[in-house]
Amino acid sequence: MDLIKLATAFRALQMYSHHAHNMTRGESFHSDHVYFGDLYSFAESSYDSLIERYIGLGGSPSLAIIMRDTLKILSILPENNYYQNVLSLIHEVVKECEEVASKSSIGTNNLIAGIADSLEVHIYKIKRRLA
Repeated sequence: MDLIKLATAFRALQMYSHHAHNMTRGESFHSDHVYFGDLYSFAESSYDSLIERYIGLGGSPSLAIIMRDTLKILSILPENNYYQNVLSLIHEVVKECEEVASKSSIGTNNLIAGIADSLEVHIYKIKRRLA
């Protein structure tokens, strides 16, 4: 089970969506600003829950490694394509959720299932915005 890899993916989603929240401009400013604010809050909360679960299960996360791996994820995203980049990040998070869930306890699966449910809502919202 790799909760740290999943938590790192959420940290990348949180950092990127916070950046998009701050950089939003144009006619759809208000709705985009609100959406990205909601997304980075969700990603931050999910990251926190995953790290706490990891620690509760006896792990000891390394902030330096999480940040290094987060920056690797963020460094490959194209500039200023916020919704498409967020969608790509969310799809990666979903894959990590499925991987961790396949090897986890019922309790951890319940945590991940709740997170995955919210991710599907975000995918729907982004696809509607991109349409």
